[in-house]
Amino acid sequence: MSKKKNCPHGHYCKICGEYKANEKFPGKGHVAHICKVCSRLSAAEKAAAMDINRLMNLPMRRLSDSEKKWLESKTHDKRPAVADTAREVYNVCFPYAERNAMKKQLIINILSFEVHTEVYDGYGDMEMADRRFTIDRKSRVLTMTDFHTDIGEQSMCMMKTGTRY
Repeated sequence: MSKKKNCPHGHYCKICGEYKANEKFPGKGHVAHICKVCSRLSAAEKAAAMDINRLMNLPMRRLSDSEKKWLESKTHDKRPAVADTAREVYNVCFPYAERNAMKKQLIINILSFEVHTEVYDGYGDMEMADRRFTIDRKSRVLTMTDFHTDIGEQSMCMMKTGTRY
C-alpha cells in the first residue's frame, strides 16, 4: 500500500492563516481564500491580520531584496501591532543590523595625540619632547603644537591620496 500524503483538507484562509473546511467558506470565499469569520471583519482589520500572518510565515532564509524592503517598510507601519511584530521578525532575520547602524554613526572626526617624554636625537643627545598632534578629518589639517618652543602651532594641510586613513 502506498502512504497517503499529509495534505490538509479544506481551504487556507489568508487572513487568519488556518486551514478550514469547505463549509466555512462562502461562495466567493473559495477563490478569494477568505473564510466567513474573516469576511465579516473591516477592511483595516483584514489588512492588519494579513500583514501579521505574512510576517509570522516569513521564511527563515536569506530574504530577497523585495522581501527585505517590504519588511523594513512594515517596521515603520502606523499600526502598532504590525510594527511591533515586524520589528521582532526583522531583529530575528538581521540580528546585527542595529549594531551595524550604530557603528556607522561612530566616526572620528578629530584625533588628538600627546607625547610627553624624553627622546634621543640623531646624535645620541637626550631632548625633552612635549608635543600635541591633532588631525582634523573634515578640514584635512594636521597640527603639531610644541610646548617647549616659542613657535606655537605648526599646521600642515594633508593632500588627498588614493588610500583612506
